[in-house]
Amino acid sequence: MIIKNFKINKSNICTFYIKSTGHNTFISIFKETILIKNNKVKPNQKLIKIFSCGSFGFKNRKKETPFACSILANKSSLYALQNGAKYIHIIFKGINIFKKIILTTIIKTKYKNINLQILSITDVTQYPHNGM
Repeated sequence: MIIKNFKINKSNICTFYIKSTGHNTFISIFKETILIKNNKVKPNQKLIKIFSCGSFGFKNRKKETPFACSILANKSSLYALQNGAKYIHIIFKGINIFKKIILTTIIKTKYKNINLQILSITDVTQYPHNGM
């Protein structure tokens, strides 16, 4: 007989993966949970939602504008706040000139007088160094 002891601690921490391509920006929201099994802690991430500039009605060249990126950041942070997130980690991937606009929009977004608090900001963009 195998007995499984799983205890799930739900946290209010989300991770925003912001991927910027040449023509579009994507934000993936992951919810972090902690699994405790046999006194071993295992962090776990579950995908909640993926947003893109095209999903809000921006087409062709309008997806590359700073207005589209600010709307994308606003809607995704509102979605995270409505699902109970209070703290977020932000991970950027890709070269984009609108990183500052995305960050300021996430910081200023409120839902029922609650702001998202940023725990960490990382950039995992790979740059070539012209080596082997």
